[in-house]
Amino acid sequence: MIDDDAPPIREFKDRGTIWLLGSPKLFAALVSLAVPEIACRLDFDRAVRLNRSFIPDDLRKRETDIAYRVLYRDSEHDLVIDILTDHQSEADYSMSLRVLRLMYLLWQQTVQEYEDRKIPEPQRKLNRIIPIVFYTGARSWEGPTGVGEMMQPAPELDRFVPNHETVFLSLHQIPEDLLRKQGDTLGKLLWAFRKVDAPLDEFSAAVDEAVAYFESLPEEEQGQWTRAMHFLLLLIRHSRMKPEREELVERVFEGAYRHRERVEAMVKTDAEELIELGEKEGERRGLEKGRQEGLQEGLESLRKGILTALSLRFGPAPEPVGAAVRSVSETERLSNLLQRAWTCGSLDDFRSGLSQ
Repeated sequence: MIDDDAPPIREFKDRGTIWLLGSPKLFAALVSLAVPEIACRLDFDRAVRLNRSFIPDDLRKRETDIAYRVLYRDSEHDLVIDILTDHQSEADYSMSLRVLRLMYLLWQQTVQEYEDRKIPEPQRKLNRIIPIVFYTGARSWEGPTGVGEMMQPAPELDRFVPNHETVFLSLHQIPEDLLRKQGDTLGKLLWAFRKVDAPLDEFSAAVDEAVAYFESLPEEEQGQWTRAMHFLLLLIRHSRMKPEREELVERVFEGAYRHRERVEAMVKTDAEELIELGEKEGERRGLEKGRQEGLQEGLESLRKGILTALSLRFGPAPEPVGAAVRSVSETERLSNLLQRAWTCGSLDDFRSGLSQ
């Protein structure tokens, strides 16, 4: 629950940001902040999020990267490009090497796809990749911003250095007016994110501003409302201690006059916490209570979270879907289904994952 006695989880800033950018529209807004001259030519309506199967386990453990494939339109022709974003809450001296390795792995996956489809070699073209490092730390970035900066200076050898631009987007260096007045959901969320460690009155003002904007969204953007509001509630949950977060959640209730019941459901579900802890929840409660009921309670919480997420996003789930969810008894599978319920594009998409 949002108002429980658990301490805030600081790592949410990393995991939560990547979850937020799972929305193509919100990802598009981030790209507009980083490369506005390019973003205006990108077709995010047909963007495809790339799976992470190309990333080896030693990189995947960090869970800070996300990639989309989009269509870039110029005056002569259309190009397919990949946009790779890595979120950092702390400066990383080896960031440039990490980005270069991810780019190589993404190209390697493309080559494998060509081979699987038996595309003739002369037709195999690699997509251009735009790498973006989204840095949310309060301190200035102190690490190198390119591989060349990690090498000893030797101008006559510069032509042998990998040469590409990595876009560094620092949250605390984005102009305030751009975040607060550009009039999009991501801007309001990032302003609240930027104020999360500020005194309570400053963070409260940012929360009020975000909620007021979310409530003004038209009905056709309610999917974006759901993700944005849930992220804001989780940001409160994982960033402030209990007395403050109780006050902040109450302010959200007061501001969300059109959707108060939906906000209450989010608070009760706290889906991100179930995603993170779902596999361990039953075991933890079982140890505390000393009996099997703890495991069953954890499973039931996950099932309710799945059905609540589907109801908030697509309306009440049909009975066959509800029955299928209630029949699942493995914590890992329920955790995966809960994550899918919050990220799938449609109820049919969720059904396909449920049947696997």
